[in-house]
Amino acid sequence: MKTTAKQYARALWETCENASQETQEKILSNFANLLKEAGQLEWFTKIAREFVKYDRAKRGVKAVRVTFASQDRGTAEIQGELERLIGSKLVVQTRVRPEILGGVIVETEDARVDASVRGKLGKLRNSLIS
Repeated sequence: MKTTAKQYARALWETCENASQETQEKILSNFANLLKEAGQLEWFTKIAREFVKYDRAKRGVKAVRVTFASQDRGTAEIQGELERLIGSKLVVQTRVRPEILGGVIVETEDARVDASVRGKLGKLRNSLIS
């Protein structure tokens, strides 16, 4: 049976969960050597991504990406409002994409809300065509 990146990440998280900082560093070093010896060092990025997902899930934290048309303003306010709506702590990543023309796009792992001007214009165009 082949071990997946998700399984590696979970095992690594559970091994490090109650360990001291020094012990965690040794565990990570040994784990990297294990991957190298198994010829799976290229898996490290996937495992790290899964580790972060698992850690966030265990802590009840969700990742959210917020896209603005221009320099992000009010990120703290948006984060507070989203945390209130979603009901959990958030890690917010922001980005700027001028092509959305205005408004905002909010994306989580399982949902996407497009409140951008471009998105609204696209919906209007589709309703006029149909």
